[in-house]
Order: sequence, then structure tokens, then C-alpha cells
Amino acid sequence: MEELWAFNDEQVVRTTAMLTTPIISAVGHETDVTLHDFVADVRAATPTAAAELAVPSMKEWTDKLISIQKRLTVASKQLVRQRQVKLKQLRQSYAFKYPAQLVTQKEQELDRNLEYLHRFMKRYMGDKKQSYVDVSHRLERMHPGMMLKEKHSERQLLQERLQRSMKEVFQKQSTAFETRLSKLEILNPLNTLRRGYNVAYQGEQLVSSTKHIQSSLPLTLHLHDGQVTTEVQTVTEKQSLALKGEPIDDE
Repeated sequence: MEELWAFNDEQVVRTTAMLTTPIISAVGHETDVTLHDFVADVRAATPTAAAELAVPSMKEWTDKLISIQKRLTVASKQLVRQRQVKLKQLRQSYAFKYPAQLVTQKEQELDRNLEYLHRFMKRYMGDKKQSYVDVSHRLERMHPGMMLKEKHSERQLLQERLQRSMKEVFQKQSTAFETRLSKLEILNPLNTLRRGYNVAYQGEQLVSSTKHIQSSLPLTLHLHDGQVTTEVQTVTEKQSLALKGEPIDDE
């Protein structure tokens, strides 16, 4: 290993790494490894193997060239056959047999496409025009003056509806009030008093029976147009009371 130590020298290793020339490292035998092997482009096990790597075999290159030449010949023939078939198909195609008819067909297709384009553009422009009109109408409806006018109309409509509703409610309430008032008039005790009846009190106590009358206290009779105070002389109960006709009307 001592005789190979020079290939572990740092300067030799750095110099080899900096070279642009391809380097084959073939120092020692297959088991011998130096730092120079790691920086070389290729490592050979022996000097003989390095020579074989540097100078390839003539037979090997000849065989490679023959193989490439055969593949190239086959590929060229195949390409020529493909181009011949393509050329034959083109010669037999409709365009080469009837060029005038083909031109006529293409002109007809062009006319149809132009007509379709014309109809499409007409429909497209019509749609865009309608969209423009719709947008214009929406913008007019959204104009502050138009919106204010619509809100004013809505306010008037709501005001009329409110007035009608209030009138209906007032009429219903008036009818209900008059009905209740009629019922109250029927139940009004003053109407009973106007028919000749009266209400008797002794002091603050209502006299509803002869048993409640005290002879020592005056008796107050409430009529429909005033009251009368009188003294109690006699008290007659209902069993011995004889009716003498209808009550006397003061009028």
C-alpha cells in the first residue's frame, strides 16, 4: 500500500478533480482503493481494464454500426411504404378526382356558414337590444322621481284604505253603541218612574217591603221629575191591600 500512497496525496486528488479531461483511475489491483479513485471519472479494477475502457474493441463497434445500419434501413423502407400508401390514398381521394365538385361543395358550405352567422348575429343583436330595453325600463322604474311617484300613489291608496277601514269601524261601533244604548234605555229605571211608579227611601235605606218601614221616620218618594217627603200614618200589608186602579199620571 505504501507504493500507492502518492495517489492519496491531497494535491494530486485536488488536481485530478479540477481537470476537464476524462480521467480513468486504475491504480493497483481490484482490492486496492485510493482517494484518487473517488475523484476520477471512471475507476477500473486493473490497468488492463482501464485500457479496454479507453480503447473499445473494433469488433464491438463494427457490430454496433451494422445493427444501427440495419435498423435505419428497415425504418427507411417502412417510412417509404407509409408515404407511398398515403400518396395512393390522396390520389384516390375525392379531392383529386373531382376538384371542381369539391370547390362547389366548399362554396356551398361557406354560404351556409355565412347564412348561419348572419342569423346568429341578428338573433344575438335582437337579444342584446331587448336586454337593453329591459335594463332601461328597470332604470326608469328605479329613478328617484318615478319611485317617489309610485310611493306617493301607494300612500294615497293606503290612505284611502285607512279611511274606508276607519269609516267601517266607526259605523260598526256606532251601531253597537246604539244597540247598547237602546238596551240601557229599556233597563233605565227613570222610564219605569215615568209610567207612574216611584222609589221609596227612609233615610239612606231603600224601602222594598212594608216590614222595613218605620212609622217614626219620614218617607221619601222619588218620582221621575223629583221627590216627595211624607209622613207614615198607616202600614197595610199586601194580604189586605185592595187595588184601586192604575197609578195617577201627574201630567
